[in-house]
Amino acid sequence: MKRILILSNTFYPDPTVAAIRVTEWAKYFRNQGDRVTVVCRQYLTRRQMESGADLEGVNLIRLGMPRTEDGGDRNTEKSSGDSVSRKARHAARKLATSLVSGISVPDVAIWRQRRLLEKTLCVAESVAPEIMIVSSPPHSIHWLGGRIAAAIKVPWIADFRDPFTIDRRFMASKTNFAKRYFTNRFEESVYAQASLVTHAIPIHYRWMRRQRPQWADKMRLLTNGVPDEIAGLLGKSAPIPLIDKPQIQVFSSSTIEPATLVNLSQAFTELYPEKCLSVRFCGNAPSAIPGDTDQASFRFLGRISHQQAVSETIAADVLFSHLPDQHAAGMGLSSKLFEYLASARPVIHVNPTRSDRLFLKQWPHASVLDDPSVRELKRTLLVAISAPPSLLLNQSSRFISAYQRKTQCQQLHAWIAGVIGRSDAVLEGNGQA
Repeated sequence: MKRILILSNTFYPDPTVAAIRVTEWAKYFRNQGDRVTVVCRQYLTRRQMESGADLEGVNLIRLGMPRTEDGGDRNTEKSSGDSVSRKARHAARKLATSLVSGISVPDVAIWRQRRLLEKTLCVAESVAPEIMIVSSPPHSIHWLGGRIAAAIKVPWIADFRDPFTIDRRFMASKTNFAKRYFTNRFEESVYAQASLVTHAIPIHYRWMRRQRPQWADKMRLLTNGVPDEIAGLLGKSAPIPLIDKPQIQVFSSSTIEPATLVNLSQAFTELYPEKCLSVRFCGNAPSAIPGDTDQASFRFLGRISHQQAVSETIAADVLFSHLPDQHAAGMGLSSKLFEYLASARPVIHVNPTRSDRLFLKQWPHASVLDDPSVRELKRTLLVAISAPPSLLLNQSSRFISAYQRKTQCQQLHAWIAGVIGRSDAVLEGNGQA
């Protein structure tokens, strides 16, 4: 039995994808008999805290005050006065964050990490972990992890769920020379201090091995994985060819903007005038939703939990994803693609990141589009709906065998045992000396 401490920005039951990676690790470690403690920021409102349930068998410690109910669900209807007030506060926060960001290394969350240092250290001392895992973003959490690890003299693993200095979302502006310099120094210190560094994004892993070869021996690639609930369903029932279905259900785990919805509906109607189209999507509220027609319906589901999103994925015929420009400009790899590609459904991914594009090249049941026209959508829908079920099953089976989450958790657990073993050997060697 190992004592494992995890530092993360968020954790179950947070419904966002940011919480899934470390939550699955904690569940696996718990099932192996380890004592797992998770420290994260407080991301729930008081009402959510009272109605929700924590992960059984995991010691979860949230630091900070509960969020205000006003900041809870951004899809809840508000009065016009409240809406104006919220927009004004949001604009003020955005401006303040932009100003503070220029002097914050590596990011604005560093000030929160500094405030939480004493409380987190108290938790770490009481837990007395054998190893600590620190997962970013925000990347400043590695500052907190490094300080804790040094104080209690414990090995730690730095996990990068997103790229760091190569990603436009996290790098300093080209004119802010001082921040770029100190951020690069901070990144180097993480690789120097951590016992192991894991990367969720292949392009990040390859780049860092080239840029910091002196630490290449401690770098590992650990992508996101396929949920067990999707992997277990593959092949249980023979899929019906989509071309034979009278209605096609499309699901997107991200917001689809009105123009794309209109183009999608038009492309489908021109291709299959005898079929009906149902589009279900979730995420942040779009600027508008087209009205239903005799042949097409649109349902916005709001922000839903991971389990609900998995259920929608399994129920869909075609899986759709449309990244906003801000995310597409980054180097991240969309975590939902792992669920999509394992589900034996055709996948249409619009406005991908560079990592998405490179990743999807090897999977023929996925199509990539950039700001697609009706004509491009028609061509892509035709390929998707005409795809043979045998092709979809074979490709999904191959994908699951390469990216099954359970296998990845086993690998991480083995790395943890190796790090603890090396640490014990060093301590014993010091003692004999």
